[in-house]
This record gives sequence, C-alpha cells and structure tokens, in this order.
Amino acid sequence: IPSTLPTLDETLSWPDLKTDDDQLGFYRGAVRGSEVHTIHAEVEGRSKLPLFSRILDAWIAAGVTFTTLGDIATEALDRREEIPSRDLSRARLPGRAGTVATGWPVGANSSLSS
Repeated sequence: IPSTLPTLDETLSWPDLKTDDDQLGFYRGAVRGSEVHTIHAEVEGRSKLPLFSRILDAWIAAGVTFTTLGDIATEALDRREEIPSRDLSRARLPGRAGTVATGWPVGANSSLSS
C-alpha cells in the first residue's frame, strides 16, 4: 500500500512551506479521500512533535479517521476487483534524495515542481 502524501521531512524543504503554520495549512488541505501518510519517528516523534500533533488535531477536527495498513489490506483483499489504482511516475521531489516513484500529482502543489 503506497504512501499518497508527501512526508513531513520532504515538505520541510519546500520553499513555500517555511513556517509550521504553512505546513499545517498544507497538510490540513491535503487529505482528499483515503490517504496513506508515512511518518518517521525521528522527525514527527521528536523534533517536529508539536507540529505533527497540530496536524493530527486538524485532521481529527475535519473528521479524518485513522486505521492500520493491515486493516486496509484485509478489507481490500476481500474485494480485489474494487482495489483502486493510481498511476505512478518517477520524479525528483524536493526533500528526497534521488528519483522516487510517486503517485502524488506533480504540479498539484508548486512545491512539487523541480
């Protein structure tokens, strides 16, 4: 199950998301359906814990619910014919080393343009 949102360590390098409030605004608006967000304990669990807590609070206030990848996989496998797919492309993303496979729509946010 691939990540569908950029990680916080990626967005921290985006020039138009300079402040914690900018980051919060981005993540608040990034959830458009079922999303998978990868977190890194060394970022969200340590140096950016207060920001990550604000992001989670904003998502909860917006009605976002959370589940495990195991639960999603089990449910999806029960209805294989309905498993959604998303085109992937290879791209260089700010904040990431080298080229990565991404389903995040490059160009959807000016920060994703390289």
